Amino acid sequence: MQRRDFIKNSGLLLASAAFMPDMSMFGKSKQYGIQLWSVREDMKKDPKGTLAAMSKAGFKFVEGFGLENGKWFGVDTKDFKMMLDDNGLKMPSAHFMLGLKDYNASTKTLSDNWKAAIEAANILGQKYIISPWTVDEDRKDKDTLLRLAEAMNACGAYTKANGVRFGYHNHWFEFDKIGDQTMYETLLQNTDNKLVTFEMDVCWTTYTGNKPSDWFKKHPGRFELIHAKDVATGTEKTTAIVGEGIVDFSDVIKHQKIAGIKHYIIELEHYKTNAIQDVGVALNNFKKLV
Repeated sequence: MQRRDFIKNSGLLLASAAFMPDMSMFGKSKQYGIQLWSVREDMKKDPKGTLAAMSKAGFKFVEGFGLENGKWFGVDTKDFKMMLDDNGLKMPSAHFMLGLKDYNASTKTLSDNWKAAIEAANILGQKYIISPWTVDEDRKDKDTLLRLAEAMNACGAYTKANGVRFGYHNHWFEFDKIGDQTMYETLLQNTDNKLVTFEMDVCWTTYTGNKPSDWFKKHPGRFELIHAKDVATGTEKTTAIVGEGIVDFSDVIKHQKIAGIKHYIIELEHYKTNAIQDVGVALNNFKKLV
């Protein structure tokens, strides 16, 4: 590491102190969440019963997705909040995609859809709203990426003013070079850590040959949420139950303080038996690691 990079990273580490996690969640009452995409078909058929199953499995919170016209899985936001409450569940985060179409750079304003998503977040008591994907046209070149980073900062400022923190969730393509550096590096360097956090999916980070902790050390305090998802050996983008793939979770946990991790969220996209049973196994496996 060159001296200027060491000085820069040391300064980032000090600056990130304000974003270090409340480590009580890793104490006597450890709490872990489930990304509802893991049980997406079950949620479509029976959201109430599926939430009850998640609570019974030992999850304390969920991460939502799919908000459309004020509804989650066909359920009005206020009624969905009641379902969560009835099962002793919180929803501190949810996915809602931000694209360049959602940001007017000339007026510095967000789309009505995004404003509605923030309203729903406040009803549900969300602390985070995470953009989970970037469409091809929003990552076609470096200039476009820089405009996306500008939109993320603007979105982060708007959500912060409304009591919610904005973040971005990665897949595998963020580790491809666009211009002179990877997409992930461009977004991390050009977003304000006071306005934008990152939800690292350690499955896809590992899949690309990257080590999550290397990114934690390079950008300390930026990764407040983690998708605890495993990737199967010798397969093409196939997830595995946590602890049964190639992700080095012990290394992730070892570096959780420098990363700034506040929430671990279990996710699974492929199943050995069925979604509800397998996510329960994944949670039990993860509990043995922490």
